[in-house]
Amino acid sequence: MKILVSLLIACSIHSLGLSCSDDGQLSNPLDSKSGDFVIAGIFNVGQVMSREEKTAEGETIRTEYCSYEHAKMWGIQKMLALRYAVELEQEIFSAINKTLGYEIYDSCQSYSNVGQISNKIASNQKVIGVSAPDYKDFVKYSAQQITSFKVPMFTYVYNDEEMMREDLFPTLFSLTDTEQGEGEVIVSFLKQMGYMYVDIWYHTFSEQMATHVYESYVRNVQYGCGRMELISRTDDVGTKIDALYEKTGGSESSSQVQLILSNSQDQTAAILRHMVDNLGFKDKIYILGMSNGRFSSLKRYKSVLGRAKGSTIILPLVTLLNADLKTLEEKLRSGEGSRDSDLDRVERGVRDRLNWYNGGSGHSYDVTSWTPYIVGGVKILTQLLQEHLIAAPKETCIKHRRNSIFQATKNNKTRNTVWIDDDLAINFTWNKRVINTGYEIGVYQSDSDTFSILGKAFSDSVTITNIILFQEISGYNKTCSATCRPGFFRKPDKSNLSCCWTCQPCVADTISTVNNSAHCAACLENETADFNKTSCVGVTALYLDSSSPYFIGGSVCTGSGLFVVLVFGMIVFRHTDRPSIRASDPGYLYTMLTSVTLGFFTALLPLTQPTSLTCGAEYVCFIAFTTLVSTTLALKCNKIYEIFRAAGSFETPKCRWVLKNTIIVQVVSLLFMLTLALLDILVWGPGWKVEVIHTPHRPYHLVCQLEGDRNVAPSVVPLILPTAAFLASLVLAFLMRHFPHNFRETLNIFAATLIVLLCCLMFLTGYSLADNYFKGLLRAIVLFVSSLSFLICIFLPKIYFLFWRDLRINNAAEITGRSSLRSYLEKDVAMHRTKSISAKSY
Repeated sequence: MKILVSLLIACSIHSLGLSCSDDGQLSNPLDSKSGDFVIAGIFNVGQVMSREEKTAEGETIRTEYCSYEHAKMWGIQKMLALRYAVELEQEIFSAINKTLGYEIYDSCQSYSNVGQISNKIASNQKVIGVSAPDYKDFVKYSAQQITSFKVPMFTYVYNDEEMMREDLFPTLFSLTDTEQGEGEVIVSFLKQMGYMYVDIWYHTFSEQMATHVYESYVRNVQYGCGRMELISRTDDVGTKIDALYEKTGGSESSSQVQLILSNSQDQTAAILRHMVDNLGFKDKIYILGMSNGRFSSLKRYKSVLGRAKGSTIILPLVTLLNADLKTLEEKLRSGEGSRDSDLDRVERGVRDRLNWYNGGSGHSYDVTSWTPYIVGGVKILTQLLQEHLIAAPKETCIKHRRNSIFQATKNNKTRNTVWIDDDLAINFTWNKRVINTGYEIGVYQSDSDTFSILGKAFSDSVTITNIILFQEISGYNKTCSATCRPGFFRKPDKSNLSCCWTCQPCVADTISTVNNSAHCAACLENETADFNKTSCVGVTALYLDSSSPYFIGGSVCTGSGLFVVLVFGMIVFRHTDRPSIRASDPGYLYTMLTSVTLGFFTALLPLTQPTSLTCGAEYVCFIAFTTLVSTTLALKCNKIYEIFRAAGSFETPKCRWVLKNTIIVQVVSLLFMLTLALLDILVWGPGWKVEVIHTPHRPYHLVCQLEGDRNVAPSVVPLILPTAAFLASLVLAFLMRHFPHNFRETLNIFAATLIVLLCCLMFLTGYSLADNYFKGLLRAIVLFVSSLSFLICIFLPKIYFLFWRDLRINNAAEITGRSSLRSYLEKDVAMHRTKSISAKSY
């Protein structure tokens, strides 16, 4: 607002009865003191108002004045703090015969007034430093005016990145970091503590800080998320909080970490009260922003959190905010009152107004947190001046001294120590023209009513000094939900926040291997999940092996069968000259014993673990067994049939070469069939393989099976001859049922062959219906029963003739005497001679 300086002819009286400066210009200082060096301050306390007045000539004009009707005491306190700090430093300069003065201005919240005051200050060569106004826009405007004069200007408001740009505002330095810088301290602390789920409540003046914390950390950290809401007015605290929680899953899904970024203690206390009293929050961690970093304000918050079990306040303690300036505070609380400057008159008027509003309760009121910043800024300027006076004592140019202070504020490598009070020293370094002191982390725990220092936080690191306390408060749930361990996955809940979920176990045959998996990965078809659903393991193969009771039982049976074969073979060998052995042909008997031995051995193969080798071996041995048995029986039946047929018709037997060379025929047939079987496996196949039969992810069966994508004919061809030979044996044995019994040879062959064929038919029926696990057992049973049938049906009658018949003869000899025995034997010999003659004629 433009000030009509040319029209002001008298000092206006505002509502408090305070006049402007004597020359009627609002740009004049409210208080000043001359000196060799001057520190100026620009403040925003009053407010420019306008009114109509009449001149002596009776003309009505509109004048502007600075009204303090609604002035806040904290603004006046900052003015008084600057005056106090300068006067305190005067004692040091008196020792070197120098004087230090001050100029205190009130911009009355007017841009034009800020410009006029800034130009006025810059033109005063004695000014070595300036305290900037309160608002960012005013700070930038004022800094632009004095940039060319290189007058150092300090500010203590939350800065933005533009304010700290050296190309725009080279003379400006700050006692507080930028909002982003302050946000970096919070981010550094959140990282150290591991808090990933954070609800952020912020005031308008902390918007950039809140946005930086949310965007750079909360949203970017893995599994991190949270809410962020602006609360511009204290009256809106409950409405804003309730509305946001209602939209995002309710207060029951609220974070255990509540970050409150508000420069108002009243608003911070209102937020805490609503959360504790209305929402019933317990066991929460409240991190208060940097502007709340005063230990003296903790008492107010403790009274609220004392009603909530398990509550914790984390309070960043800003060093300057906690400076113990008792002398200054006593003067501010009591009011100096003895001076007669405009500043003192304004202070007394505002104090009286507040006293009247408070019902005459006295002059006690809180001291603003900004006063230590004013004192700290003055201390830094005067210290830099002292250093220059010591370094260049003969320098007489004020402009050069001011430029030296300006250059010192740009030295980022300098570490300084400033004594704010006799017992308080602040160590700081310059970081892009920002005073960097770090922040002590105070922690208050309501359950134990204790306050402790956790450590110190910087923008790039956090130093923890109290490990026990750190473990206590970092043990809170750090995310919206519990960590989903491997074997579970995250299922989003109704809050629709990315870090809020419920942990669901992985379904069958799926796994998760890391914490907080978004989904479970499926195992391959030949794998299944382990019990904990954390890894895929190969599905169990089901097969008969050497440890199964079936294999043990089969081994015992096979061993018994082989032992019987060995005994029968020894009997045949010992009694080769006996008529019953000679009549059956020892070669035939030895061949059958060999076949039965092979059958018993083959019966054991299906009870072992199926592999390509065992499957192929079982196939080859089965072909060899069936070929050898079937051809032997067929040739034997054919031989007997031809002998009796030829004897009955007095003809020469057919196929005499085959009848005389049965061994050669058997060997050739066996070799041919084995060749076909090997060709089927090695060339045309592999015809037999280990087949994996199972439902995906379920235990599977290893079985020997023909390949499904190839022609089965090559595998069936080797079985044609054995099948034909078995059928021929059965037919011939049936046709010879009326022939002389010849030691019942044909009847035995018929019985054995019929039993085996019946077993094969039952096997084929049961094999198609049996479980895969028992198919190998069925094959083993059929092979064993077949071998046992041949062994019993063919060789047991031989044993009967060899032993039981001889025993009966011996018993008869004892009864009838030797003559009867001789007569019986003569008949027997005669009968055998007749057979021998018939054989010779053949």
